[in-house]
Amino acid sequence: MDYLLGAVELSAVWIWLFYWRKDLQPEMLCYSSLFAFFALLDPLFVPHYWNPESIFRIRFWGWFFDLESLIYCFTTGGIAFSIYKVLANKRIEKKTIYNQEKPIRRIALNLLGMLITLAVSYKIFGNWILSFISTLLVGALFITYHRTDLIKPMLFSGASYSLIHTLIIIVNDNLLVPGAIRHNWNVKQALGIFIYGVPLEELLFSLTFGMAVSVLYEYLLGYELKENNQALN
Repeated sequence: MDYLLGAVELSAVWIWLFYWRKDLQPEMLCYSSLFAFFALLDPLFVPHYWNPESIFRIRFWGWFFDLESLIYCFTTGGIAFSIYKVLANKRIEKKTIYNQEKPIRRIALNLLGMLITLAVSYKIFGNWILSFISTLLVGALFITYHRTDLIKPMLFSGASYSLIHTLIIIVNDNLLVPGAIRHNWNVKQALGIFIYGVPLEELLFSLTFGMAVSVLYEYLLGYELKENNQALN
């Protein structure tokens, strides 16, 4: 139930962002739906990194994913995508100098680069959570090298998403579900560094995820973020 509670809390944030900016709703839905597929990566982290109780675990062909992970991945993708645009009141400008080439080539090359980085990182660390953190960080740095205009939204989104994600864990662990961290996370396999009880890996993952994912859409498709002069909604 701990995992479900966290997923529901993130869903509340997602719903608020979705409601507040109707002009972003189509992209936000597509982005969230795409990231929902990352729930299929559950076996890479369970039980080595953490092992939360699931109300509904779907098993197929020797693989599995949890219903909570589906909700979690869906909401986190949408939150990272929209939080800067909503709070800073930015809109997506699709006619820019950055989208002169076909996006399919950029998408394919970046996907290949991400997979290579992930494989190399796992070879170094032998740990999937650290490998994903490294890959997300490299991806974020790569984007900033090519698109300095995306640095501000990237940092803002990373900090904002990490704050929301971490506060939910802390509040649940201390008030709503005491001992949730000890119960769900494999603290013996962690780096051993905790901030307000939260494993450092979780903080780094939420930060790098928020940074890289928040501007991935604009980077891959060559879009820009501009002031939204229209009334909200």
